[in-house]
Amino acid sequence: MTRKVFLILLALVLALSVGLVACGEAGEEQEEEEETYELTIESSAGGLVTTPGEGTHTYEAGRVVDLVAEAEEGYRFATWTGDVDTIYDVNDTTTTITMDASYSIEAKFEAIPPTQYTLTISSTEGGSVTDPGEPGPYTYDEGEEVDLVAEADEGYRFIYWSGDADTVAGVNDATTTMTMNADYAITAIFGAERVVVYDFVAEASDSRTTWESGTGESVDWTLTFPGATNDNRGFACYQTDVVLEDDQSYDKVLETHPQWVDDGFIRGEYVGLYDMDYTIEIGDRFYAKVGLFKNATAGNVKFVVWIIVAPGYAAPIAEISDSYDGTLQTIDVDLSPYANRKAHFILRVDANGSSAQDWAAWVEAKIIDVGEAISSGTITIGGTESFDFDAGVVGEGNENVDVWWHILNSTSREMTPRNGATIVNLGVVDFSAITPADLMELTYGTTPIDGSDVSNALVPGDVFAVHTNAGNYAKARVLTWGYSITIEWVTY
Repeated sequence: MTRKVFLILLALVLALSVGLVACGEAGEEQEEEEETYELTIESSAGGLVTTPGEGTHTYEAGRVVDLVAEAEEGYRFATWTGDVDTIYDVNDTTTTITMDASYSIEAKFEAIPPTQYTLTISSTEGGSVTDPGEPGPYTYDEGEEVDLVAEADEGYRFIYWSGDADTVAGVNDATTTMTMNADYAITAIFGAERVVVYDFVAEASDSRTTWESGTGESVDWTLTFPGATNDNRGFACYQTDVVLEDDQSYDKVLETHPQWVDDGFIRGEYVGLYDMDYTIEIGDRFYAKVGLFKNATAGNVKFVVWIIVAPGYAAPIAEISDSYDGTLQTIDVDLSPYANRKAHFILRVDANGSSAQDWAAWVEAKIIDVGEAISSGTITIGGTESFDFDAGVVGEGNENVDVWWHILNSTSREMTPRNGATIVNLGVVDFSAITPADLMELTYGTTPIDGSDVSNALVPGDVFAVHTNAGNYAKARVLTWGYSITIEWVTY
């Protein structure tokens, strides 16, 4: 082989080798440049995407990517939106997407609507519910606070809220609120207004009412009414639109502040009753509601009521101390022991030690004639039901009911007093002949009256009496008896 031919063949071999190497490198580059796509993720208000996270991510073609969306409190996941064709389940918080192209998706969240409940309202004879009205039903969000306002007709008074009243802030307050935690039905209970014989708050300004202050039992000063609230001798005056220690607002109260010394006192003597020619009758009661003003945290007083009966007899008929505890105190005294005698009264407030912040308030102070019936009628009390003799309504365990028709078993039952009420069975007697005075002289107790099949005392015609938890007196006659009991009643 000639040298020239050898060189030509060598050149051809080298050229071929280079070509093969180049082709191999090109194949490797082709394998390394696999196809990829971008996935862009975002979320609406109320949550976020935790897997793979929000932002832009790159994946090889065909990759199945996990998606996880998490809602914030008060929100819930709604759906995946955007390029969702390859998302396995657009309505699932945990799902997948297959990367067949570049995609942009968004996790949508929505606010969870609140649970809602209904409120149905009714009222007994003598008034109505003006806010929110009657009868409903009204719909409210769970936990919403609803204003309640009950207004009595002339000659009637509001007594309490009955029914599903567990969340009513003030069950005995005509203006109050309730919190909606379930479906509720409530009733505003009204009763006949008491006959007010004398109103001590209203008559505090009467010229015949004398105001004095002092220390211990020594009278140091004679005061004018109304007094100045900066008078260190003590003062008595009206205050309007005030808030007391129970956080309730009152249109008008009588404020009586003792003399500004330790163990000081203030008192008002109401001799105007003599000019009225007032004679105490059986069934008359002295009733008062008293307490301290809001923020009188250092206050500590004693409210005292004296009766002066002609000729010349004087005695305290009520004493009640009050410190700043967030509640008002009630004074309720039967005046029947002084029946048929003329009398007048002294309202007094003593400082228990220091007189600092002894801002004492008389919300009410009255002589009331309870000789008139405040409720009466015929009612059937079902098995396990309760009855409120003051309002004359069947209730279900609220704090105002007086008796419970307690079903022990299929043959045993009893009439059980509740919530501080007391009871006594009189037997088969003349129902119409029993007077308020008779009821007040009875001895009451807490022992239930047997109404069982074998030893039933509550036979038709039987009469029993109740001293109610509101301090009133009721008589009841059994008409029918069994699993339910029907009675005729009158409450004084």
